[in-house]
Amino acid sequence: MRINLLPHELSPESGLNKIANILKQSAIYAMIVFLVLGMGAAGFFIIMGSQAANLESRQAALKNSLEDLSQAEQSFVLVKDRLAKSKQIVSQTKSAEMLVAMDSLISKMPPTVVVSEAEVSSEKTEINFLAKNSTDLPQILGPVLTQFGFSKIVLKGINFNPASGYLVTLEVSL
Repeated sequence: MRINLLPHELSPESGLNKIANILKQSAIYAMIVFLVLGMGAAGFFIIMGSQAANLESRQAALKNSLEDLSQAEQSFVLVKDRLAKSKQIVSQTKSAEMLVAMDSLISKMPPTVVVSEAEVSSEKTEINFLAKNSTDLPQILGPVLTQFGFSKIVLKGINFNPASGYLVTLEVSL
């Protein structure tokens, strides 16, 4: 039993009471939904903010890593260039040493021996010479074997032509 202190004339109609109760309940439900959505949105923004901060820190770490890798790559390129230049210098030095040895060898050849072709490189040298008779061959090959310090001597060919003599091809390496 409800006690109503208002006079009956001022009491609302029963239809209006139902509408008021429905509106009251809908306002409560709307407020609950609004609070839940507000908390969800706040949580969403907090989570997205922390993910954005994590992504920014990862991006900064990746940028630093790229800078480090770029510096390492530059140093690798410099080392590669230095190696190429040092190989070139060593090659030129070996070629110069080979030229000196060939000049010395040619100057010690008898006058009847003619150098027909010589190809000098840093790796090996190939020399072709023509000897008029067989007695000149030991005078040439003896110093080649003993005096010039070649690490490798290869007799590539020896040909005889009765008109011109012996054509000898040697390949030598320092």
